[in-house]
Amino acid sequence: MQIRFSYETKYGMFSDALNLPDEHQFTEEELTVMKEQRRDNWVAYIDSTQVPAQTEEEIIQETSQLIAEETLQSTEPTT
Repeated sequence: MQIRFSYETKYGMFSDALNLPDEHQFTEEELTVMKEQRRDNWVAYIDSTQVPAQTEEEIIQETSQLIAEETLQSTEPTT
């Protein structure tokens, strides 16, 4: 027996299926817990692979540093 399910998440739609024997003895509550655990594991995996976004302050600091380095290089005398 295959029980298909989907959840909307912050990363879009998550769809999966539980493949169980026809004579399984799980209650609806237990099935719901299994479905939610799969969804939560998927979201946690994606969360763990995301690179943290830079803050606006970090972007400004990096940009300012690059501009300063470029300015310094362009004003150095060439031999």
